[in-house]
Parts: sequence; structure tokens; C-alpha cells
Amino acid sequence: MGATLRLYAALAGFSFRNHLGSWRYIMSRLGAYIFFTIIIGEFWRAIIAQGTRHFPFGIDDIIWYCGVGQLIVFASPRIFMRIEDDVLSGNIAYHLTRPVDYLELRLAEGVGGLAANLLLFMPLGFALCYFYTGAMPRGSIGYTALFIIFASLLHMMFQILAGFSGVWIHEVQMPYRIYQKFMLMLGGLEVPVSVYPAVMQYLAWATPLGLLLMLPCTAIFTPDTGQQAREAILMFGWVGVIFALMLMLYGRVRKYISLNGG
Repeated sequence: MGATLRLYAALAGFSFRNHLGSWRYIMSRLGAYIFFTIIIGEFWRAIIAQGTRHFPFGIDDIIWYCGVGQLIVFASPRIFMRIEDDVLSGNIAYHLTRPVDYLELRLAEGVGGLAANLLLFMPLGFALCYFYTGAMPRGSIGYTALFIIFASLLHMMFQILAGFSGVWIHEVQMPYRIYQKFMLMLGGLEVPVSVYPAVMQYLAWATPLGLLLMLPCTAIFTPDTGQQAREAILMFGWVGVIFALMLMLYGRVRKYISLNGG
């Protein structure tokens, strides 16, 4: 057990260092993050300047909200593309016969890459929002960071689910894009879910696709730490549920490939 843990720690560490060393990738993602955060912020600044009688948020809240949402989207490593290569090339069948478990291998790589990205993106993202607005958020930075970590883990596991679905449908981009669009829509990436119609708000709260973005984004202007603690428990529960679902699907993948080949 100890040797196995050291192996996966080494794999995660290698992925961590590899991501930190990929400066072209980092700068392109960071540049896109800054661009979209400022563009959406200015879009909302123009709308709020026109006068919105029933809109409950100020421009500072909205900029912090959008900055947190964009951070989750851009800081996440695109692990589904690694799985897509293995599935479509048939190499996944070869990987499944190796001593290193395939799912644990990809999880170790994903966690290492995610840790590197968050180490860079979280402080830079918070700094951008602070200097852009000139104000600290009303909510807790600590709880927001915790929600971002939970959300990023959920996003990574959904990517793995999309990747494994390619074993049956021979397509990974399509299920990932479908998931991505529902996640962005229900999570309220650019518009707070609280201004959605009632049915959409219910769907956002009832599914992890909505909570993945909604809870980190709203935590930034929610001063009630008790509410944030309850929501953190809710998100942690969804992490456990999706992790169990991922293990079940992985078992089906192994069984399917052992019977039908890669």
C-alpha cells in the first residue's frame, strides 16, 4: 500500500511540475481568463449603469462572481482529452493490463495538474478581481477557495465520465460538450442563478451540474458563514456521489473491454 501511494504521489508530482513548466499553456489560459472576466465585467457594468430596479447585485459583486466562475473553467486541466486519445486509439485496453490502475493513473495526473493550476490561478484570479473592483468581496475568501477546490474535483470527475462514455459511443467530445453546456447554463456562469426563473433555479439546486459553479460563485458575496458551511457539506456529498458513479462506470468499462477488446 505504501509503495502504491508513493507511486501515485510521484505521478501527481510529475504532473504538477509539468503543468508549472508549461508556460505557454499557462499564459494562454491565464490570458483568456483575464480577457473573459473583464469583458463580462464591462458588459454588466454597462447594464447596471442603465438602471436595474430589481437586480439585487452591485457591479463589485458581479465582477467577483464572474471572476470565480471563469477561474473554475480555465484552471481545470482537460483530462478528458487524455482519455479520449486512449479510448479512440484502443490504447486503453493495453493500459488496463498494466500493474498501474488506469483510473488511478489518470486521477493522479489530474490532481497534480489541478493543484498546479489552482496554485497559480486562485491568487492571480482573486488579485485581478480585487484590483479591478478596488474592493474586497463581502463573502469569505476561505470558503470560496474551498468551494473552488470541490468544484474543480467535480469538474474533473465529470470529464472522466465523458471520457469513459467513448468506449461505447466512440465519441468523447460530444458527451463532454453536452455536459459543459448544461454545467455553464445551470451553474450561471455569467448570470447569477438567483435571477433565473423558478424552474431553472430548482434544476440548478437539484443537480451537481448547477452547484458546481453556483456555490463557489455565490460564496464570494455570501457573508453568512453558517450557510456556507452547510453548502460546503452539500458539495462534499456530491463529490462522494459522483466519485462512486465514476467507479461504477470504470468497472463497466473494464468488463466491456475484457469481453470485447479495445
